[in-house]
Amino acid sequence: MRGFFILAVRLILAGLFVYAGVVKMLRPDLFFGDILSYQLLPVWAALVVAYLLAPLEVLVGLGLLWKPSRGAAVLLGVAMMAVFIVAIMSAWARGLDISCGCFGGSSEAAASYPWLIFRDLLFIAAFLIAALPTHVSVKREPRGRAQVRTVSCSTIERLRPRKRGTPTRSRGQRNATV
Repeated sequence: MRGFFILAVRLILAGLFVYAGVVKMLRPDLFFGDILSYQLLPVWAALVVAYLLAPLEVLVGLGLLWKPSRGAAVLLGVAMMAVFIVAIMSAWARGLDISCGCFGGSSEAAASYPWLIFRDLLFIAAFLIAALPTHVSVKREPRGRAQVRTVSCSTIERLRPRKRGTPTRSRGQRNATV
């Protein structure tokens, strides 16, 4: 059950990031306008971010689905969410009325800052859940029977291979030679 939950979180998160990245790649001009509305970057840097962030989001989404890249995707995703939270808090503190640009369009409603911050914190939690393994192998014992078998020392001595002429112990004897 736990594995299915983790897999579902991973798939939903990957789908959201791929979708958000593709939408931004289709209309980078709208995303560029959203980035400029934060008033954090010069125009040239906002243009670079508008063209690079969208493919990075797609890579993070796809990376969540491929086990060898999952760790890097989780780290990048958490880092992006942290940067987004800082940018949102900065806009809120300066009284800017912006759309977040999360899904690449200025057509989004004006930002509800507490909701955006809360949502990004949920995304961070989802990334941390996505980093967990989806299955844990547990060896179960059959009912009514223990897996442990006791073996006496004399049994071990009899099973151990010996060279000719080496002393051995048998019942009642201290050192015998074979």
